[in-house]
Amino acid sequence: MSKKKLTLRDLTNREREEYAIAIHEAGHAVMAVVLGDEVGSVTLRPTTRPTPETAHSPPNGSPA
Repeated sequence: MSKKKLTLRDLTNREREEYAIAIHEAGHAVMAVVLGDEVGSVTLRPTTRPTPETAHSPPNGSPA
């Protein structure tokens, strides 16, 4: 039994927006690691802030 593959066209506008935000935040996390930072967390569902965020810190000895 084969199942139909899920595509972006199958998503609601809200789901597409959340997908785009997830890709955007993942990009922040990847670049932080590439630049030597440590990624502490990535959130897509804000609890205290109005927007998603990526929390990272520079390696020891680097300017903030």
